[in-house]
Amino acid sequence: MSTTHLLDTDSIIESAEIAVGIDSAVDAHLHQRVDALVRLFREQAAFTADQMIATRRQIVKNLARRMGIEADIARHPEILDEDIEAPIFVVGFARTGTTLLQSLLAADPANRAMPAWRIREPSPPPGDGPMSLYRLRAAEDDVFRYVARCPGNLPLHPYWDAGALALIEDDEIFTIDFANAYPTLLYDAPVLAVMFELDDPDRAYGFLRRFMQHQQWRAPRKRWVMKGTAHQKYMPALLRAFPNARCIFPHREPAEFMPSIMAIVASVYDGINSGGVTRRDMGQFLIEDFKRSAAALADDPALDDPRIVHLPFADMVQDPIASLHRFYDHAEIAFTAESEAGMREWLANPANSADRYGRRRYTFEPFGIEWAVHSRAFDPYRARFLE
Repeated sequence: MSTTHLLDTDSIIESAEIAVGIDSAVDAHLHQRVDALVRLFREQAAFTADQMIATRRQIVKNLARRMGIEADIARHPEILDEDIEAPIFVVGFARTGTTLLQSLLAADPANRAMPAWRIREPSPPPGDGPMSLYRLRAAEDDVFRYVARCPGNLPLHPYWDAGALALIEDDEIFTIDFANAYPTLLYDAPVLAVMFELDDPDRAYGFLRRFMQHQQWRAPRKRWVMKGTAHQKYMPALLRAFPNARCIFPHREPAEFMPSIMAIVASVYDGINSGGVTRRDMGQFLIEDFKRSAAALADDPALDDPRIVHLPFADMVQDPIASLHRFYDHAEIAFTAESEAGMREWLANPANSADRYGRRRYTFEPFGIEWAVHSRAFDPYRARFLE
């Protein structure tokens, strides 16, 4: 196959169908989303032949994952009868304590979280039989290939050292549906960022629910713990898909978390893009994006929904267990002795320390951001969520 056809939508779909062993598995809407990603890659990236081959392989793999799920549902339509009971969603900006909350909630034995192996090896689902060692190793290898590609990321987000057991963002689930393009599943594509706005949030959250049903089928009943750094932008769609959901939304002073986000974004795209974007260009793009996002949140009436609990970062840091106890009480979820014991055990384990690869001090300076110029733009966000 010539390199000109490596990033061809129909050829990619054909390869994914061959991998899964089914035909005509892509409807018009999915075809459109795949084509949008492929065209964007062709337009944005300067590929070597090897990079094009590797990128094609990852796109095919993601599409095959998506097709495999639908094939499982076609064989077992009762999967869609699964009831997703009162799931918990951790929402909010990255670097505001969302991963700590996700990890502590996952430590409650009554809850079920979403580890990396579920999205990398989703089919057949666990309810169809024991997960093979081969598939677990394949998921582990994929996680550590990402870590190797972006070595600067691990000290900033050490949770990836759990490999196939690392807890993921829901953005990865949207990525195999081609509603997003999260770099952890597309790290071979030498582009800066292709995070999409959800063009059809209801459809996207419908697939998220479908994926959770698929992974829950025939499994012991537990409460799902999910997490996404963009859910807050789509709360009406999330709550339409999961009307009995309970959401926890941590809030932190923007001057504290934004330099940290910039550092982690730079660590990812230095590996993927080989430093092809300057820190100043990246910083300018991100600060403007944060300003738009914060302004939208400050004015969004959907965030007054009683199913959403807003949690100040300072309270969470001072006593995370007490903060989650209050959240459980508000959500009318039993905070049992087992819940607390699991969370305390997780906190006490040195392997879970956020500083296990060293401490970092984050500043705007490498990104050329004069914070005083931008700070007041976040006053409405502060007034609503931090005062």
